[in-house]
Amino acid sequence: MKLVFKIGLIGILTLALLIAIAGLWLDSMIKAGLENVGPRITRTAVTLDRVRVSLLSGQGRINGMIIGNPEGFQTESALKLADTRIRLNIGSIFSDRVVIDELEIDGPEVTYERGRSGSNIDQIQKNVEAFGSAAPNQPSPQTAKEDERAQRKFQINRLIVKNGRVRLSAAFMKGKAVDVSLPDIELKDIGSGSKGATLKEVSARVFAAIQDDIGRAVASAGTTLKPELGTAQEKAKEIGGHAEKAASGAIKSLKGLLGK
Repeated sequence: MKLVFKIGLIGILTLALLIAIAGLWLDSMIKAGLENVGPRITRTAVTLDRVRVSLLSGQGRINGMIIGNPEGFQTESALKLADTRIRLNIGSIFSDRVVIDELEIDGPEVTYERGRSGSNIDQIQKNVEAFGSAAPNQPSPQTAKEDERAQRKFQINRLIVKNGRVRLSAAFMKGKAVDVSLPDIELKDIGSGSKGATLKEVSARVFAAIQDDIGRAVASAGTTLKPELGTAQEKAKEIGGHAEKAASGAIKSLKGLLGK
């Protein structure tokens, strides 16, 4: 009886250990996948602090994800995701299509910087759309592995972005920004068709939704920023003619940013 009990206990402990190891492997696999494939899709730096996913429940969290800016922009980053909750269909992990039942991004910080040839968000969206259109003739084994990851199919049944804010900036602001609340986003059935969706396709749809939200946020920011624009004009008059011209040019740029 004792022998049977010991064997049973060893079996339970072994199973628990295997689940723990598999959980760590899953966490590191997701983190490595995002940090290796993400920069190739967005052509910016992509970093994460931590990924935790329960192999039993399929629930997890992604903390401290940062998508950097393309070259030529002065602000610190394009997108910061402090806390992302994920609910996976664990049975789909090793299938042709990974099913994510729900993805909730809480409190994202989007920086919208307007440059001479467009915004940072515009450029990232272009980079995402261009990904895979000009692959190298003889990819290295590492590149081939990353390409394989990038072509993995996904399905996201529900994606929520809430409590976000957008930081509006322009070249003349030298990396500084004005904060505006970002309307909540809810997307459903991404990749629910017969073929699923690649990371590129998921990213393109999410960035398009963010772009639309930024448009609404920028439009609503016009009234909020009018006092600041008026103050800038008064200061320009006090300083003198040359400064007035410089500030007026800056004000025009900011009004262009706001679509005024």
